[in-house]
Amino acid sequence: MKDGIVESLSRIVGTENVKSDPADLFVYGSDASVHTSPPWVIVKPHAVEEVQDILRYANENRIPVTPRGAGSGMSGQAVPVDGGIVLDMKGFNRILEVRVEDTFVRVEAGVIDDDLNRALKPYGFSYPPAPASSRIATIGGEIANNASGLRSVKYGATRDSVLGMKVVLADGSLITLGATTRVEATGYQLDRLMVGSEGTLGVIVEATLKIVPIPKFRCMGIACFDKLTQAGITVSKIIGSGSSPSMLELMDDIAITAVNKTMELGLPEVEAILFFEADGKVRESVDIEMKQMKDICEENGAFDVKMTYDAKERAKLFLARKKLFASLSRYQEGLSCTSLADDMAVPYSRMAETANKIHEIAKRNNVIMTAYGHCGSGVIHTKILMDTTMDDQWHNAENAVREVYEFVRSVGGTTSAEHGIGISKAPAWKKEKADSLEILRAVKRAFDPNNILNPQKMQDASDNWLTATDLRYTVGDSKMQTTYLQEWKDELNTCIRCGYCFEGCPVFKDLNWELDGARGKVILAYGLLSGNLEPSEYIAEKLYQCTYCKDCVERCSANISVPSIMTAARADLKEAGFTYDSHAELLDKITRTGNIFGKDLKAPGMEGEVPVLLGCRFVERRDDAEKYLDMLRRLGINPTVVEDEICCGMPFAVLGYKKELAEHKKKFKEIFQHKKFICLCTSCAFFISESYPELEPVYVIEEIHRRLPDADLAELGVKTTYHDPCNVCRGMKMVDEPRDIIGWLGAELVEMPTNRMQAECCGGGGGVLVTDKALASRLAEKRIRQADELDVSSLVTLCPTCEVNLKNAAESTGSNMKVRNLFDLVCDALK
Repeated sequence: MKDGIVESLSRIVGTENVKSDPADLFVYGSDASVHTSPPWVIVKPHAVEEVQDILRYANENRIPVTPRGAGSGMSGQAVPVDGGIVLDMKGFNRILEVRVEDTFVRVEAGVIDDDLNRALKPYGFSYPPAPASSRIATIGGEIANNASGLRSVKYGATRDSVLGMKVVLADGSLITLGATTRVEATGYQLDRLMVGSEGTLGVIVEATLKIVPIPKFRCMGIACFDKLTQAGITVSKIIGSGSSPSMLELMDDIAITAVNKTMELGLPEVEAILFFEADGKVRESVDIEMKQMKDICEENGAFDVKMTYDAKERAKLFLARKKLFASLSRYQEGLSCTSLADDMAVPYSRMAETANKIHEIAKRNNVIMTAYGHCGSGVIHTKILMDTTMDDQWHNAENAVREVYEFVRSVGGTTSAEHGIGISKAPAWKKEKADSLEILRAVKRAFDPNNILNPQKMQDASDNWLTATDLRYTVGDSKMQTTYLQEWKDELNTCIRCGYCFEGCPVFKDLNWELDGARGKVILAYGLLSGNLEPSEYIAEKLYQCTYCKDCVERCSANISVPSIMTAARADLKEAGFTYDSHAELLDKITRTGNIFGKDLKAPGMEGEVPVLLGCRFVERRDDAEKYLDMLRRLGINPTVVEDEICCGMPFAVLGYKKELAEHKKKFKEIFQHKKFICLCTSCAFFISESYPELEPVYVIEEIHRRLPDADLAELGVKTTYHDPCNVCRGMKMVDEPRDIIGWLGAELVEMPTNRMQAECCGGGGGVLVTDKALASRLAEKRIRQADELDVSSLVTLCPTCEVNLKNAAESTGSNMKVRNLFDLVCDALK
């Protein structure tokens, strides 16, 4: 059956849109659930006709097809149990029509929720379901799982916002369901049947969605409780009072501890917290709602109740809840966060009892479970925290899941509120729906008689989730020595594979396959460590396509150190013989000459009072180096420079040459014998601070920032934009200092579309400039195009590598953008 499938699909979508390497199959075989099962092939269509042809081919040949959006599902919906084709729908990413006058929008299924809301914001409207995964979740995936979120208490779930859709059926036929009107009474509501069908009835390719005005006023409150029971009772009282919260969220002590550990938000360490919110057009009405909820909280034992309209404060509180899932994986060392019994719903009156029952069941089964969720909608989320390397823990989890769902059914609750059924929750759900299973199977047969669409899910899933697929924690015999990756085993298990790191990953945005994002690379590293993957040139290529921009770390609430994992994986691949000639050539230059250029270079030797390390790129640009040293003198710093200074060793580290790095570090310290010194180069400053614990580098921008206000400056009167280098903003956490300096120089700053901690990488880091120059160029060219759209003539940055890469990009794109170092502006202004 597998023979010829790649060739057949390539004829439909082109070879560039088909993947079948074992590494791709391994990565696409898992989502954010505990399950894993590889497909035979992955295909990415970009047109409805291509989806139709793929399904016709699959149906004729009885090949399973599993639709996939962001792969952020927690129940295994996107895991291809029977192999076959994974249909990656991320190519369907267009917003087709915005009709504010009719309050609807038409979008393709691969549009990301947050991208849609960013596009709607200028119109004053939003798409309201707002799941926690909105930063990466696709509209098609949300519809397939009937997702909801923090504001579902007021605005409902996805089903309440879907007006219609276009769906490709198993036989390849395209049908249009629903309407563009708010009401419709035209027979069977097949569009509503598709919502929550998890890709088992058809492939959603387009959706018509209801949009709502963005409230003018929004106020959020937080209430602390000594007892979880008190918080649960308060939820019931608020809903029963007739209040209309736009958000009502519960966090227990486990969730609070996890969030505080990972994000340092300083939430009160109490047994429970309620977040409550009201929104509306008129502030007075919001005030009334908030006061009513505050009074109810206090009447039921709440203390330290605080409320705020301030957008920054609300965003900080909102972040605690939005990033909670991944934070749980840091609750206790050695425990992994697993999604099993994780999103049941119960009647409001049983909320308190359910929350306490979850903790009781966890204690009895020797696992840790948390209770949190969209309590305003009756939703109780929980995750099981356990040692996934221990078989007895899995059996304990199995017992705990069974007991939780038995209790939920006993109080009139339901198995899943918003995360769907998939594989993990199917056994419990089938017990809940026992009297309608045959009808559900008949519906499935009517839409998909050959059972090709996402088989082995929902009513057709196994009665034992523990054995339905391999668990993603399964290990085999590694085909390579994973000396360095072994150190990161716990970190790899800590990653929950939520996919939130896709949001800002520059390589993923450029190449757009799962392997190209941070999550995909972490899964590849896990595959090498566990023995599920054999090392290959293709895996090496993918692991070296990482710029070390650290955007993934910044967005990950579990703070998974992806660059460190990449360095370890590269080191193991290097030891296994998977090396690049370009890497060897670069490192040979450093070994022979002390710099990345392989030239006989000398720094402008000076005997002053303050040691200064220039870095390879500034040593090579001698005129600039002398100018910048003069800048320091005019700021009151008398530099001393080692004429024979050598590279700090960062290239050895990022390219995986661990042993060679150790030798080079010894040589560096022999030549540069200063403990505390100023670094001109951003990369040197960051790398030395991370890799030489005995040294105390000071990045030069700190000194400039400290001294410039007292300097005699000319007003530059220029208009510029600023590119945040990754090692400055996310590495050294400096975002305000460069902006202050630009302002003090009398320059007008126009911000790039992504800036500060969310600034996009120019592509110059992580060794990509020597591994994949084409990729580095594309990322830099994108940044130049963004700058070209601003009303500026120049772009300034601080990193000399960024400077070079962006200058080359300006030249290659024909841009007139003048790329300069911020030091140049300082030199221009200093009298």
